[in-house]
Amino acid sequence: MQQFTDLKPICVEELLGRLHMEMMVEYVKRMMKRKMRLKDKEQQEAAATLLAEDSSKLSTYFIEAGSKICWLSEVLPKMAEVVRLQDPGSIQLEIVTLARDFPDLSWRHISALLSLKANLSIADVRSIKESLVENRPTVTTCNTIPPFFSKVPAGRTWNMCRPACICYGRRRYSSQD
Repeated sequence: MQQFTDLKPICVEELLGRLHMEMMVEYVKRMMKRKMRLKDKEQQEAAATLLAEDSSKLSTYFIEAGSKICWLSEVLPKMAEVVRLQDPGSIQLEIVTLARDFPDLSWRHISALLSLKANLSIADVRSIKESLVENRPTVTTCNTIPPFFSKVPAGRTWNMCRPACICYGRRRYSSQD
């Protein structure tokens, strides 16, 4: 970061913010793209710990360097909590919270995140997603965080039963979301 001392402080701040965002997007993209399955509680807890540690390191580095996008430090810990939890009801609550905090979280992102947890049954996954369908209209109403997950491509991992189209007000969520 020393080579940017000639730039105006506002330019350095903008550059660091964009780098911070790009780094987090790339991290989450690679995590969701992997074909990894965490089979048991120990693997899931180890992965969650690694996510939390990486989040702390990345956030500390970029914030100390001058990034003002502090809300990015919330992304990985919230995902880590989903990975760490074992009880389907707790996972369901955490997914709804994640969707509330990041309204651009799509079905594909949720599927990719839940697919890491090999110990969830198809019925558990279906129940979690149905709960989100029921709670989504209320979770997207009051959020000031800019879009994050819309920058993260997620593969076509949805393979559970789900309505082809779900409508909320004027916005239409199709099975392609």
